[in-house]
Amino acid sequence: EPTVRKFAEYLANPCPPVTQKNERMILTRLTLVLLKPWYSAKVTPMAAETSFGLPSGHSQTAASVWGMVAGYYRRARAWVAAVLLVLFIGLSRLYLGVHFPHDVLTGWLIGGLILWAFLRYWDSVAAWAKTLTFGKQIGAAFLLSGGLVLVGGLIVTGLSGWTMPVEWMQNAARAGDELPAPVSMNSLLTTTGALFGLLTGLAWMEQRGGYDASGLAWKRAVRYLIGLVGIAIFYIGLKMIFPSGENLTAYAFRFVRYTLVGAWISGGAPWMFITLQLANNPKR
Repeated sequence: EPTVRKFAEYLANPCPPVTQKNERMILTRLTLVLLKPWYSAKVTPMAAETSFGLPSGHSQTAASVWGMVAGYYRRARAWVAAVLLVLFIGLSRLYLGVHFPHDVLTGWLIGGLILWAFLRYWDSVAAWAKTLTFGKQIGAAFLLSGGLVLVGGLIVTGLSGWTMPVEWMQNAARAGDELPAPVSMNSLLTTTGALFGLLTGLAWMEQRGGYDASGLAWKRAVRYLIGLVGIAIFYIGLKMIFPSGENLTAYAFRFVRYTLVGAWISGGAPWMFITLQLANNPKR
C-alpha cells in the first residue's frame, strides 16, 4: 500500500511518521541547546513557546506532512500549494518572533530529509513489519519508543546543571503566561508514548483486517465526532486524574496516557467505527 495513502487514511490525526519526526526534533533541540530570539529585548515575541529554538518544529512538520499530502495527489497544483504552505508557515515563525532564520531553514532541511526517507523506505519497512508476529511487532514498537526515551533521558541528565538566562525568561514572559521549560522530558514522553500507541493500534487493526477510511460524508462526520470524544476522554480525562510533575511516577503516567491516545486513534476508534458500521473492513 502506498506510503502516502496510509497518511491520507489517518488525515487529521497524528501518524507514526509525524511522531517520529517530533521525537527527532525534540532530541535535536535538547542536544544543541540554542535559544529562541527572546533572549534579546529588541525582539517582541507574539507567541508563547517553551522549548529551545533549533530546529523550528512548525517548519519541519510542514515540510514533511504537506510533502506527503502533495506526494499522495501527485499533481503540480498540489505541490505548488504544499510549497506555499511550507513557505508561509516558516515565515510566520519569523514574524511571530519565535525563531531565527537558521531555525526555520534547518527545520525545512530536516523535514525534507525525513520526507525523502519516509517515501523511500516506508514500504519496505512496512513489508518487513508484516512478517513479524503481533507480539514481535509490539516489542519492536516498544524498543523504538523506549530507546528514544532513554536517549532523551541521558541528554536531559547531562543538562541538569544548565541555567536559563534571566533575559530569556523575562522577555519570554511577555509572550504569555507559560514560561519556557526547555530542559524537560514531558514533550519527548508525549511523542514517544503516542508513537508506541499508534504503532500498537495499527498492528492490532492489521490483525483484524485493517481499516478503510472511505465512506459517505455523514459517516465521516460521525466518525470524526466519535474520534474527538475518545481523544478527549484519554487526553483530558486522564490528565485530570493522573499525577503531574517532573518525577518518574508522573513520567510513567504521561507515557501511558499518550499511549492510550495513540492506540485509540489507530486502533480503538477504527475498530469502533467498523463495529458501528460507520466504516468498512477492507478484508471482509
